[in-house]
Amino acid sequence: MRNGQYTTESEVTKISHSVEVKSVAIISRRALVAAARDLKKQGINCDLVRLTAPRMWFKDQLQRQLGKSSEICDYVLQLHDCPYDVGFIKQGKSGYRCLTT
Repeated sequence: MRNGQYTTESEVTKISHSVEVKSVAIISRRALVAAARDLKKQGINCDLVRLTAPRMWFKDQLQRQLGKSSEICDYVLQLHDCPYDVGFIKQGKSGYRCLTT
C-alpha cells in the first residue's frame, strides 16, 4: 500500500463494492481471536463476534457479490468507530476469507 492506495493485485481483489484482503492470511480461529485481542490492546474499539452479518455498503452485499445464500459470516470484526465491519468466512483447511467494503 502506498499513500492509502493498494499497488498490486496480490494485496487485494476488488469485487465491486467489496474488497477481499489477501495480504494477511488468517489460518485458524485461534489466530483470528488473538489478532482481535491485539487490536483491542492497541486501542481499536472492536469486538469479534461469531455468526453474524457484517455492516457493509449494501445490506445484501455478500449475496450480491459472492453468491452467498446469506449475509452471515463465521466471524465478524465489528469496528465500532467505523461505518463498516470485516467479515471472515471459513474456507476449509485454508483458513478464513476476509471481506470488507
